[in-house]
Amino acid sequence: LKLMRECGMHIGIHGYEHVWMGNLPVEDMKSQIDKIHKALSEGGCIDSGNWTMSYPYGSWHDEMIDYISQMGCKAGFLSQVGRAYINSKERYKIVRYDTIDFPPRGNRYLDAEKLEAYK
Repeated sequence: LKLMRECGMHIGIHGYEHVWMGNLPVEDMKSQIDKIHKALSEGGCIDSGNWTMSYPYGSWHDEMIDYISQMGCKAGFLSQVGRAYINSKERYKIVRYDTIDFPPRGNRYLDAEKLEAYK
């Protein structure tokens, strides 16, 4: 991970274990974030005051967004398929395309683009 970062890749946080963060009690959610944040920042893989979060399974809650924003997180990524229009108000709820949304594995990007046409 450190070499990937040194080569220009962005490393984000996803939780210490791959669990449904939105279903955890607040203290357990904080522990999941604290553990991975500490490991990656001490390992030189992330900047401890300037990082991003991808919610495992797209699972989150408002307390989680409050917590990560206080810790220096700059953006949060949902698992919801769609084209992102980033603004500071919704920067912790960014929709995205995943590799499984494109051929040869899938075509969910087509459904998202159709929805965009109606906005």
